[in-house]
Amino acid sequence: MPVITRMESRVKEVEVAVTGVQSAVSGVNNQLNDHGVLLKTHGVELQSLKEVLNRLVISNGRIVDELASLRENSNGNHGSGRRLQGERSTATGGAGSNGRNVGIGFTGRDTVLGEPRNEFHAQKIELPLFSGDNPDKWAYRAERYFGLQRLSPPEQLEAAVLCLEGAALNWFRWENQRHAINSWEELKSLLLRRFCQKAEGTVFDRFFVHHQVTTVQDYRRRFEALASTIGPMGDQALQTAFLKGLKIEIQAPLRILEPNGLVHMMDLAEQVEANQALTRLHRNGLNGPMRSSPRPPLSTLLLPDSSKGTYVTSPTSSSHSTQLSPGASSKQSSSQATSPVYRRYTESEIQEKKRKGLCFKCDGRWIRGHECSQADKYFFNRKN
Repeated sequence: MPVITRMESRVKEVEVAVTGVQSAVSGVNNQLNDHGVLLKTHGVELQSLKEVLNRLVISNGRIVDELASLRENSNGNHGSGRRLQGERSTATGGAGSNGRNVGIGFTGRDTVLGEPRNEFHAQKIELPLFSGDNPDKWAYRAERYFGLQRLSPPEQLEAAVLCLEGAALNWFRWENQRHAINSWEELKSLLLRRFCQKAEGTVFDRFFVHHQVTTVQDYRRRFEALASTIGPMGDQALQTAFLKGLKIEIQAPLRILEPNGLVHMMDLAEQVEANQALTRLHRNGLNGPMRSSPRPPLSTLLLPDSSKGTYVTSPTSSSHSTQLSPGASSKQSSSQATSPVYRRYTESEIQEKKRKGLCFKCDGRWIRGHECSQADKYFFNRKN
């Protein structure tokens, strides 16, 4: 009977455990069902997002087609008056991110010198704004822009006016009220006369007085910038102007080398300057051999002149001579180079000084830390 009772109790415990496991499994199943519902909900949302994206892609394709159609229409109306009106509207809000450029051009399939201009299709060509600085540079870029866009004379003037700002725009409004400006050439002439620095003179004045101040490379950059503003000039005249503006130490080697052409002369000038810099470094000892002891300056060497009984400095170091009498020179040399004196003591004298506590050199009283005033003057030695 006791055995059966224990078995029944064990069976009951197992049944209780199984019941607990079944309840846990049921809870897990409920959680899985909840997750399944969430996944279905997310799937529906993802499907909705895909549909929205597809509609956006279709709308974007339509917009691209409309833009292409508008470009083709713009190319067809290249010579019409609507072109400038479109440029004005673009100039109003088409400044670059830095606010310095105005996009008044267009990117079509025009041709330059008979060749297709497709490379400009994806890039917007812009004309920079002008407020009064560097008028030569801005006028040059404006003319290049006019040629690239093939603008007519009225369009050139209109495009240039749209790019004026600040002091330049105020000046144009005032000048145009006094008498109308009717062409780009007239505007360019008045603009250069108004905003060029009067203290520097004309472009010819600035070009022919330009000379090297720092390096040949800086001088070359400035020379090229000035030469671009004076118009066509022969290579011989440019070579002469470039050579005359260089430093004297660079001119001389260039005349010996006889460069062939202006560009060759500029390159040789930079090479000569670099070579001279290396020579100076070597002369100063930075790249040269180390010397065991420095030699005295030539100006301090005294050479005897037996004919006059005097001493003169080396003629290669200085044009002036320093005359000294032989006696004075011997006194000077003896005072400058004094050899130490040896003092000899017998054994009894050494013992006597030790007993009295006297210094062996200055005969003063010796204590610990004693600094002898005659330490560099005397040496002592024992007498045999």
